[in-house]
Amino acid sequence: MRLLKLLIFLVLLACMTALGSSPVDAAQRHRWWQSGEVKTTLDLTATQTAAIEDIYRSTRPVLRALMTAVEEERGELSDLIVGMTVEDWELTLQIDKAEAARSALSKERILMLYHIRQELTIEQQQTLTELEEERRRKWRERVPLNQ
Repeated sequence: MRLLKLLIFLVLLACMTALGSSPVDAAQRHRWWQSGEVKTTLDLTATQTAAIEDIYRSTRPVLRALMTAVEEERGELSDLIVGMTVEDWELTLQIDKAEAARSALSKERILMLYHIRQELTIEQQQTLTELEEERRRKWRERVPLNQ
C-alpha cells in the first residue's frame, strides 16, 4: 500500500512538473508582440513594441532565477520522496518550499504580463483578449479533455 501511494505521488509530481513548464522558455518561444500578424491586428506602435520588449528583457533574468529555485526545490522534494527516510512533517516542509518557489515564479510572470498589458490601449487589450480566447478555443478543439 505504501509503495502504491509513493507511485501515485511520483506520477502526480511528474505531471505537476510537466504542466509547470518554464514560463521563461514559453515566453521566449513566442514573443507575441514581435509577431507581424499580432502587431498588425493590435496596431502596435514601435514605441509600444519596444516598451513591451524592455519589460520582457528586464523580467527575464528574474524569471530564470526563480525557475532555477523551483527546479532546485522540486529536486530536493523528489530526493526526499525517493529516499523514503523522512517523517511526514519533513516532507510537508519541502512541499511547502517547492510550492512557495512555484508561487513566486507565477507571481513574477503574472506581474510581467500585467505590466505588458499596461502598455496597450483599452481597445488593444480587448483585441488581445479575443486573440487569446481564440487560441485557447483552437487548442481545446485539438486536445479534448475527455481523452
